[in-house]
Amino acid sequence: MDKKIKYFAFLLFMLSSLFVNAQAYLNNLNKQANEMVSAVKKRDYKTLLTFTHPKVVNAMGGNEKAAAGLKASMKALEDQNINFTKMEVGSVTQSLVSGKTIQCIIPQLVEIQMGTKKAKAKNYLFGISYNGGKNWYFLDTAPLKGDVRKLIPEASKDLIIPKSETTYN
Repeated sequence: MDKKIKYFAFLLFMLSSLFVNAQAYLNNLNKQANEMVSAVKKRDYKTLLTFTHPKVVNAMGGNEKAAAGLKASMKALEDQNINFTKMEVGSVTQSLVSGKTIQCIIPQLVEIQMGTKKAKAKNYLFGISYNGGKNWYFLDTAPLKGDVRKLIPEASKDLIIPKSETTYN
């Protein structure tokens, strides 16, 4: 009987430490996803790029060119009277450990005002951490039609990325 109690206590300890570790990486994930959204709202492209996967930044020509490109894109939208009125991230819908990474899918809600019309889009971010959930990189899956492996080959095929949804008023 004493052996069973020790085994049960050990098992309980292991499960609680797994929960604490999972909670820590989920807290970091949520915090950093919200910091990324805040950077977009503030047009703080330098901060935004710290949360953008390095392969994406490199594909955009590096940090300086990427920041300039983002600034020009936002200016072009403003010139067309297109403004972001709301942007927020939801809770993680999927999460898995794959190799040396933690990967997840996070819903994102974006509302856009286009003159007198509004659009609401629910799309999904792919998040990946290479250091146990301490730091996260994010990638909007909508432009890739859900196939993040085009840019990030280590993305797990086990993640199911829901289709983006857009409604207009």
